[in-house]
Amino acid sequence: PRHLMDRPMRPMEFGLFRKIVAECATAGVTEIALNGYGEIFTLRGDSYREYIGYVRRVAPQIHLIVNTNGFAMDEEAARYLVEAGVHTVHTDIDGATPETFERIRVHLKLDRVEANLRCLVAIRDAMGKTRPSVRVGMIAMDENRSEVPLFLEKWRGRVDYVGVDGLMNRMPGAPWAGGNDH
Repeated sequence: PRHLMDRPMRPMEFGLFRKIVAECATAGVTEIALNGYGEIFTLRGDSYREYIGYVRRVAPQIHLIVNTNGFAMDEEAARYLVEAGVHTVHTDIDGATPETFERIRVHLKLDRVEANLRCLVAIRDAMGKTRPSVRVGMIAMDENRSEVPLFLEKWRGRVDYVGVDGLMNRMPGAPWAGGNDH
């Protein structure tokens, strides 16, 4: 959990990022997911372009995934993801109603996240592209479990993949809570 980390929360230094991507390309890594303890669209200005662009230039064969909460992925960012050939954009939306989503994802607004995802799909489709594949998920937990049917109804047919999974704890010795993809 982020709040228990004792290291500074900041973007990976770009020199280290370049080194890791180059090593991945040489080692034959097939997939890179840009996320971790951060959100790529919170980088200053449009610095996300530098990171994504570097992967596309140095390792164009690598399947590039962007995990985002969708909140800061505006129209400009969405267009860039399509133009850069990102393979997959994944967003977890942990509620079908604003009340539930905003209680779980504090400081985010459901209407904005949903609008940004619809914008990404519209831009991709208008450009005649098949990428990025847009995946939307919900982590089912006590707070939102009753909204799973509404969530699935809301997103099926509007994005490329909709799934529901169980809450997971990455702490040592804690079991996975399970879940099912839909």
